[in-house]
Amino acid sequence: MQATLGLLMEQGYVIRHADPGLGRADAALARWPGYRVRLSVIPEGEGPASP
Repeated sequence: MQATLGLLMEQGYVIRHADPGLGRADAALARWPGYRVRLSVIPEGEGPASP
């Protein structure tokens, strides 16, 4: 998660909220157009089964 947040910041996003315990973050692009990203990290093996 830390690596992903670092990458978002390098790309110009402002991290508005991050909770590593929940594996969630909210970021907004600090330039026009104002894109927004919502990130959820799921530990390996706990997500939906892959085909």
